[in-house]
Amino acid sequence: MKTIILSGVLLSASLAAHSSTWSLADNFSYSRNPDGQWSYGWSETLGGKFKIDTIFEATLYNTAGGSATGWRGDAYLSEGDYYPLVMRYSGDAGKDVSVLDGYAANGAGSGEVVIRQRSGGIVMHPAPNAYAVARWTAPVAGTYFISAAFYDAGGHATTDVHVARNDVLLFNGKVNGAGSTQAWNSADKGIALAAGDTIDAIVGNGGNGYASDSTGVDLVIRNTNFAH
Repeated sequence: MKTIILSGVLLSASLAAHSSTWSLADNFSYSRNPDGQWSYGWSETLGGKFKIDTIFEATLYNTAGGSATGWRGDAYLSEGDYYPLVMRYSGDAGKDVSVLDGYAANGAGSGEVVIRQRSGGIVMHPAPNAYAVARWTAPVAGTYFISAAFYDAGGHATTDVHVARNDVLLFNGKVNGAGSTQAWNSADKGIALAAGDTIDAIVGNGGNGYASDSTGVDLVIRNTNFAH
């Protein structure tokens, strides 16, 4: 019996040492950018030069059920708010977090819910002249399995959404209003990446202005042969 248990422990340890998963939502950093494999930023053009967000915002919105905090670019300034945004919504597990009308700095506002996202979820928002970008960088060469999803978070998003490898587009889609979702994955064979290759989740304004363009984003990357 002892031998069987020991073998099971060794097997589990071996599997853990040779696999890893990275999640934009689960690995989100509130303190550093970049942090580990993740960077939060923006680009002036689709597939253009990646620029790191340098502003962290902890009290931007009035919220209910939790908080919406994260990283802001400096491509565009409106009512004291810099865009684009990469934000994480935090609250009780399994519950929604709502952003209410009005900025926290300006008072309570009307209380109307303008964005709703599950606790632990990511919302990205473009600028009039810039794309919001969440970037992951491969730590080692290997085969990686990538899944991405983009969806409306406020009932009115009309955004163009993309996945890129080293600034070359792998996927293009459009989120168009309530209930709209776009999804992409690298399929069963995965994608061979070199160390330092990048995978970007990108949200643009759809070419029709950036108002109400809050877009939920899931990005998960897995490598079953990664050794820590």
